[in-house]
Amino acid sequence: MATQIGNTTREELVQAGVQAAIAGSRGQFTNFLPGSPVMVFIEATANVALVLQSELNRVIEEVEKNRLAIFDIERRVGQYAVGLATVRLSGLYSEPFQLPSGFELKANGIGFETTEDLIIPPYTISGEVTVAALEVGESGNIPGESVLTYPFLDRVESISIHEAIAGGVNAETAQDWKDRIRREIRVRDTLISEEDFRLRVEEELGKGSTALAIGRLKPDLASYENGYVAVFALNPDGSLINSSQRARLQSELNRLAAMAQVSVNDLNLFSVRVGVYAVMNSNASVLSEQIKILVENHMRPGNLPPGTPVLNKRIEYEVQGIQGVLKGLVSVTLNGFEQAQSVPFKWSVARMQSLVVRLVDSIQGDEFKFEFDYE
Repeated sequence: MATQIGNTTREELVQAGVQAAIAGSRGQFTNFLPGSPVMVFIEATANVALVLQSELNRVIEEVEKNRLAIFDIERRVGQYAVGLATVRLSGLYSEPFQLPSGFELKANGIGFETTEDLIIPPYTISGEVTVAALEVGESGNIPGESVLTYPFLDRVESISIHEAIAGGVNAETAQDWKDRIRREIRVRDTLISEEDFRLRVEEELGKGSTALAIGRLKPDLASYENGYVAVFALNPDGSLINSSQRARLQSELNRLAAMAQVSVNDLNLFSVRVGVYAVMNSNASVLSEQIKILVENHMRPGNLPPGTPVLNKRIEYEVQGIQGVLKGLVSVTLNGFEQAQSVPFKWSVARMQSLVVRLVDSIQGDEFKFEFDYE
């Protein structure tokens, strides 16, 4: 919560002054038109109060900054999205091919550059190189198979990406930074509990990411033994972590783990087809959009914790709350059945594959169908 003494607006202060003047004069003050003596005095007082409020908020903010600074936790400036690009040559050559660090490419209007020199040996058709977004933030997170553009290169047939470029995290706002300090005060430097691991992964991947840690679970994800921890993760946008993120997390978690070997894995995505049927007395297009937003939010990874079943009755209850939907005339199917869907593993999260909304006009009897695809 923001540390402020208040955020009352000038209009609210003036209105409060008018009400106080009416009450204090027992109704004798009646002229509150702009420029009237009473109104001029009230507005001047409101302006002074605004200045005082602003200055007190500034002082409180400075005190809060100084109090938090003793924990020596710096505000994060964000992270660059990273991934791997494959450079394929137009043939086999007797001379090595070199692509320098800093070579710039573009995808989806976002700029990227190679972060290391790539040397493809003689008589080798291709090589991989790490690329990073030129700007910090989530804008650099792009899906695999995105089209890359780049200046002409002799002997190069193509440069492509086959897995998502990910890991871009926006710079922290002042409030995010304060919230993180308060969380980290409670988290140990040495990771011991499953909660310690989960919080660390979510901090690394950014706000909105999903993580799960299971103690004693070995890397084969089938057997258990002391000294192992299996960690599962998903990016804030619901995408799987890429190989660069996996390597970074693996290194960081094993460095901080207390006498444990940590494996980093993708959360298992369990696809669910959602169908919503409702009788309504509203505009079908507007209502379908409201239902779409509601179901998307319900099904978003993280809102349903890993291992949690999808409950069709819960979605029915939420849809019933939308204005224009008739009470008791809603049904929801999951993968074609009017029943809850369990996920296969503790480390599974439901992901919506498709949404079909069927709405029936309660007066005319007309049926409207809206389909949304998410894969």
